[in-house]
Parts: sequence; C-alpha cells; structure tokens
Amino acid sequence: MARQFLPRGLFTRGDSNSRYTSPFIRTRALNPNLPPEALAAAGSPVSVGSPVDLAAPELDPANVSPALFISPNAVPIKNELLYGNFNNLQLVITAASVRVLGKPPIGSRRTYLFIVNTGLVNQIFVAFGGDANVNSGVPILPNFGFIELSDVIPQDNIYIIGAAASTGVLVYCNDVSGSSESA
Repeated sequence: MARQFLPRGLFTRGDSNSRYTSPFIRTRALNPNLPPEALAAAGSPVSVGSPVDLAAPELDPANVSPALFISPNAVPIKNELLYGNFNNLQLVITAASVRVLGKPPIGSRRTYLFIVNTGLVNQIFVAFGGDANVNSGVPILPNFGFIELSDVIPQDNIYIIGAAASTGVLVYCNDVSGSSESA
C-alpha cells in the first residue's frame, strides 16, 4: 500500500507512519479558510493562539477517510512507462521494402524498439515513416548487428529492406493501453 502524505502545514500524531488524523486537521483540510475562532467554536481541540492538541480520541474507522488528503495535483506513484507488452516478430527480409510494424493504436505509444539482423552475410536497412531503400535507410550490419531505441522511439510505420535476402528479429513494446498492428 502506498503512503499518502498530508498537505504541507498539517500535522499527524506521532511519526510519519501514523494513521490518526485529528478532527482539527480534518476540519482545517476541508475548510482551509476557517478562522481559528470558528474551529474552536466547532469543537476542535484548538484555541486561538495555542498549539494543536493531538490527543487521540476514540475514532470509528468507518468515519475516517484517507481520501480527504489526496491532492488533485499529486504525482502518481506508478510510472506507466515502466510496464508494457513486449512482442517479438521474426523477419524474412528481401530486396523489396516491406512494412514490418505499423503505427501504435490511438491512445497508445511505442516505448521500446529493438531490431536485430540475424542474417550472416547481408546488411539490412531500416526506414521510419516511408519505404526503405539501401541509399537512405539506417544500415544494420549482418551477423547479429542491431539497432536499439529506448529513449526516443519512433511512432511511425517501420519499413525494412535487405541488400539481398536476410533474416531478422524485431522486438517492440507498447505501453499497457494497447499493442501495435503489424504487417
């Protein structure tokens, strides 16, 4: 279970692992513009000019809601880019440009791309967004030469062509919201 922290300026009883929050803090969190006099009149354990009394009253767990303290500006603890669906594609590469991977679906993004030339003799060439050719594609050397893209990952269609027949492997990952179409 992830910890939930109180907004700045609010206090809890005991250490940072405490689950008790005083009625004053709940009242103040829900009504930050109340003057101290109103809080004292509402029965909170505080008087004007005195420190907060954090004596723990008996609390009914059904009436305590930690959701009161979740800020709408809070940064999520789970980084969605650390999770994804990896896919492996075996490639048969010829001397004609072929689309081997389409754009990710709308609402999804490609987060990793790895292409290996498993052929022993011939180079392959990769292009993004348009047909590949041997003059303008990114060359990948034979015998397990590779290209790995993990920081800036193209979201375009991916095309491959070989100087002659070859084989390869394409590994890609899309975020958890979808998987990409392939040719």
